[in-house]
Amino acid sequence: MSNKQSHQITYFTRLALLALCLTLSGCQPKMDDLNEFIINVSNKPRLPIEAYPEFATKPTFEYSANHLRSPFLAAKNTAVAPVIAQQSHCRQPDTNRSKDPLEEFGID
Repeated sequence: MSNKQSHQITYFTRLALLALCLTLSGCQPKMDDLNEFIINVSNKPRLPIEAYPEFATKPTFEYSANHLRSPFLAAKNTAVAPVIAQQSHCRQPDTNRSKDPLEEFGID
């Protein structure tokens, strides 16, 4: 790099720094109106806050069906074979055939 090029780089650096300082100096916050608003709001009388309403307590619920089966569990050994009404003029599946290996698994 020649001496002239380094002089131009420092000149542009100084010029950019000066432009940045001038730009940022114009960004001073003007908060006079905000401070005035805060003072006005602070001087107003404060409104009282209403108390929470009292809630009546409800009687506790006693669950008395502990001895019964849970409705969220599947029933045990209560499977009933479906009764298929056979009609003479309608094709019906052969219920006496041997099942394929995949048919042994349930759909669920």
